[in-house]
Amino acid sequence: MREVPKAVKFCYHQGMGLLKNLGTALMIVILIAGFWFVYDNWSWIQSDFFQVYGNVPNFRLQDYLGRYHVLSEFAGYPLVINVWQADNPFAAEELRAFADIQLERGNKIVIIAINRGEPLSLAKGFTDKLGVTGNIIFLMDLSDSFYKALGGFQMPETLFINKEGRMVDRKHGPMKMPEIKQRIERIL
Repeated sequence: MREVPKAVKFCYHQGMGLLKNLGTALMIVILIAGFWFVYDNWSWIQSDFFQVYGNVPNFRLQDYLGRYHVLSEFAGYPLVINVWQADNPFAAEELRAFADIQLERGNKIVIIAINRGEPLSLAKGFTDKLGVTGNIIFLMDLSDSFYKALGGFQMPETLFINKEGRMVDRKHGPMKMPEIKQRIERIL
Protein backbone atom coordinates (compact mmCIF):
# COMPACT_ATOMS: atom_id res chain seq x y z
CA MET A 1 0.00 0.00 0.00
CA ARG A 2 1.40 3.39 -0.98
CA GLU A 3 1.87 6.11 1.56
CA VAL A 4 0.06 9.41 1.06
CA PRO A 5 2.54 12.19 0.27
CA LYS A 6 3.21 14.69 3.06
CA ALA A 7 2.03 17.60 0.91
CA VAL A 8 -1.39 15.96 0.46
CA LYS A 9 -1.64 15.28 4.22
CA PHE A 10 -0.68 18.89 4.93
CA CYS A 11 -3.32 20.23 2.52
CA TYR A 12 -5.96 17.91 3.96
CA HIS A 13 -5.28 18.98 7.55
CA GLN A 14 -5.18 22.66 6.56
CA GLY A 15 -8.49 22.30 4.70
CA MET A 16 -10.13 20.57 7.66
CA GLY A 17 -8.89 23.33 9.96
CA LEU A 18 -10.31 25.94 7.60
CA LEU A 19 -13.68 24.16 7.53
CA LYS A 20 -13.77 24.06 11.33
CA ASN A 21 -12.99 27.79 11.45
CA LEU A 22 -15.70 28.54 8.86
CA GLY A 23 -18.20 26.45 10.82
CA THR A 24 -17.36 28.31 14.01
CA ALA A 25 -17.67 31.67 12.23
CA LEU A 26 -21.03 30.63 10.77
CA MET A 27 -22.32 29.63 14.20
CA ILE A 28 -21.24 32.99 15.62
CA VAL A 29 -23.05 34.84 12.81
CA ILE A 30 -26.21 32.78 13.43
CA LEU A 31 -26.09 33.50 17.17
CA ILE A 32 -25.59 37.23 16.57
CA ALA A 33 -28.50 37.28 14.10
CA GLY A 34 -30.69 35.47 16.65
CA PHE A 35 -29.80 37.90 19.42
CA TRP A 36 -30.43 40.83 17.06
CA PHE A 37 -33.87 39.44 16.13
CA VAL A 38 -34.83 39.11 19.81
CA TYR A 39 -33.47 42.57 20.62
CA ASP A 40 -35.22 44.22 17.64
CA ASN A 41 -38.55 42.53 18.39
CA TRP A 42 -38.45 42.46 22.19
CA SER A 43 -41.56 44.62 22.65
CA TRP A 44 -43.89 42.16 20.94
CA ILE A 45 -42.02 39.07 22.16
CA GLN A 46 -42.63 40.29 25.72
CA SER A 47 -46.25 41.12 25.01
CA ASP A 48 -49.08 38.63 24.98
CA PHE A 49 -48.92 38.60 21.17
CA PHE A 50 -48.40 34.87 20.77
CA GLN A 51 -51.21 34.02 23.18
CA VAL A 52 -53.66 36.51 21.67
CA TYR A 53 -52.76 36.63 17.96
CA GLY A 54 -51.53 33.07 17.48
CA ASN A 55 -53.08 32.65 14.03
CA VAL A 56 -52.42 36.13 12.61
CA PRO A 57 -48.94 37.17 11.40
CA ASN A 58 -47.45 39.98 13.47
CA PHE A 59 -46.33 43.15 11.80
CA ARG A 60 -44.27 46.23 12.51
CA LEU A 61 -45.19 48.54 9.67
CA GLN A 62 -45.14 52.27 9.04
CA ASP A 63 -48.16 54.40 8.33
CA TYR A 64 -48.17 57.23 5.79
CA LEU A 65 -46.58 59.57 8.37
CA GLY A 66 -43.71 57.20 9.13
CA ARG A 67 -45.02 56.06 12.55
CA TYR A 68 -44.60 52.36 13.30
CA HIS A 69 -47.54 50.19 14.32
CA VAL A 70 -47.66 46.63 15.64
CA LEU A 71 -50.62 44.29 15.71
CA SER A 72 -50.73 44.08 19.50
CA GLU A 73 -51.51 47.80 19.88
CA PHE A 74 -55.01 47.04 18.60
CA ALA A 75 -55.71 44.38 21.26
CA GLY A 76 -59.25 44.46 22.58
CA TYR A 77 -60.79 45.76 19.35
CA PRO A 78 -62.39 43.83 16.53
CA LEU A 79 -60.05 44.20 13.55
CA VAL A 80 -60.40 44.07 9.82
CA ILE A 81 -57.07 43.81 8.00
CA ASN A 82 -57.25 44.30 4.25
CA VAL A 83 -54.17 43.68 2.09
CA TRP A 84 -54.31 45.64 -1.16
CA GLN A 85 -52.43 47.14 -4.12
CA ALA A 86 -53.36 50.17 -6.17
CA ASP A 87 -53.15 48.21 -9.42
CA ASN A 88 -55.76 45.69 -8.22
CA PRO A 89 -59.08 46.41 -9.97
CA PHE A 90 -61.08 45.75 -6.78
CA ALA A 91 -59.02 47.89 -4.39
CA ALA A 92 -60.86 51.19 -4.94
CA GLU A 93 -64.35 49.81 -4.26
CA GLU A 94 -63.22 47.87 -1.18
CA LEU A 95 -61.23 50.73 0.33
CA ARG A 96 -64.21 53.08 -0.10
CA ALA A 97 -66.47 50.50 1.57
CA PHE A 98 -64.03 50.01 4.47
CA ALA A 99 -63.72 53.78 4.95
CA ASP A 100 -67.53 54.15 5.04
CA ILE A 101 -67.85 51.32 7.58
CA GLN A 102 -65.12 52.80 9.78
CA LEU A 103 -66.92 56.16 9.79
CA GLU A 104 -70.24 54.44 10.52
CA ARG A 105 -68.92 52.17 13.33
CA GLY A 106 -66.49 54.64 14.92
CA ASN A 107 -64.34 53.19 17.68
CA LYS A 108 -66.28 49.90 17.79
CA ILE A 109 -63.91 48.46 15.17
CA VAL A 110 -60.45 49.12 13.72
CA ILE A 111 -59.90 48.79 9.99
CA ILE A 112 -56.33 48.51 8.74
CA ALA A 113 -55.34 48.51 5.07
CA ILE A 114 -51.85 47.14 4.36
CA ASN A 115 -50.35 48.06 1.00
CA ARG A 116 -48.28 45.35 -0.67
CA GLY A 117 -44.88 46.62 -1.70
CA GLU A 118 -45.79 49.79 -3.57
CA PRO A 119 -43.99 53.11 -3.04
CA LEU A 120 -45.56 55.51 -0.55
CA SER A 121 -46.21 58.10 -3.26
CA LEU A 122 -48.23 55.60 -5.32
CA ALA A 123 -50.23 54.18 -2.40
CA LYS A 124 -50.99 57.53 -0.79
CA GLY A 125 -51.75 59.14 -4.14
CA PHE A 126 -54.26 56.37 -4.80
CA THR A 127 -56.01 56.69 -1.42
CA ASP A 128 -55.94 60.50 -1.59
CA LYS A 129 -57.66 60.34 -4.97
CA LEU A 130 -60.30 58.02 -3.48
CA GLY A 131 -60.78 60.39 -0.55
CA VAL A 132 -60.22 57.68 2.08
CA THR A 133 -56.73 58.45 3.38
CA GLY A 134 -57.81 59.81 6.78
CA ASN A 135 -60.64 57.37 7.40
CA ILE A 136 -58.82 54.08 8.08
CA ILE A 137 -55.30 53.11 9.12
CA PHE A 138 -53.04 52.69 6.09
CA LEU A 139 -49.78 50.82 6.57
CA MET A 140 -46.94 50.26 4.12
CA ASP A 141 -45.38 46.82 3.71
CA LEU A 142 -42.56 47.50 1.26
CA SER A 143 -41.12 43.99 1.61
CA ASP A 144 -44.57 42.36 1.25
CA SER A 145 -43.77 40.25 4.32
CA PHE A 146 -47.26 40.29 5.86
CA TYR A 147 -48.96 38.91 2.72
CA LYS A 148 -46.25 36.26 2.38
CA ALA A 149 -46.63 35.28 6.04
CA LEU A 150 -50.38 34.90 5.46
CA GLY A 151 -49.72 32.56 2.58
CA GLY A 152 -51.87 34.90 0.52
CA PHE A 153 -52.76 33.80 -2.98
CA GLN A 154 -55.55 36.05 -4.22
CA MET A 155 -56.00 39.80 -4.02
CA PRO A 156 -57.38 41.53 -2.09
CA GLU A 157 -56.94 39.44 1.04
CA THR A 158 -58.98 40.34 4.14
CA LEU A 159 -58.80 39.06 7.72
CA PHE A 160 -61.58 39.46 10.29
CA ILE A 161 -60.32 39.27 13.88
CA ASN A 162 -62.52 39.39 16.98
CA LYS A 163 -61.72 41.47 20.08
CA GLU A 164 -60.12 38.42 21.71
CA GLY A 165 -57.54 38.40 18.93
CA ARG A 166 -58.75 35.31 17.05
CA MET A 167 -59.14 35.33 13.29
CA VAL A 168 -62.69 34.14 12.80
CA ASP A 169 -63.03 34.80 9.07
CA ARG A 170 -60.84 35.31 6.02
CA LYS A 171 -61.71 36.30 2.48
CA HIS A 172 -59.54 35.64 -0.56
CA GLY A 173 -60.61 38.01 -3.32
CA PRO A 174 -62.97 40.94 -3.69
CA MET A 175 -66.09 41.74 -1.69
CA LYS A 176 -69.01 44.11 -2.09
CA MET A 177 -70.42 46.20 0.77
CA PRO A 178 -73.17 43.71 1.85
CA GLU A 179 -70.66 40.87 2.20
CA ILE A 180 -68.20 43.07 4.08
CA LYS A 181 -70.92 44.12 6.56
CA GLN A 182 -72.07 40.53 7.01
CA ARG A 183 -68.53 39.35 7.79
CA ILE A 184 -67.93 42.28 10.16
CA GLU A 185 -71.06 41.35 12.15
CA ARG A 186 -69.36 38.03 13.00
CA ILE A 187 -66.54 39.78 14.85
CA LEU A 188 -68.52 42.41 16.74
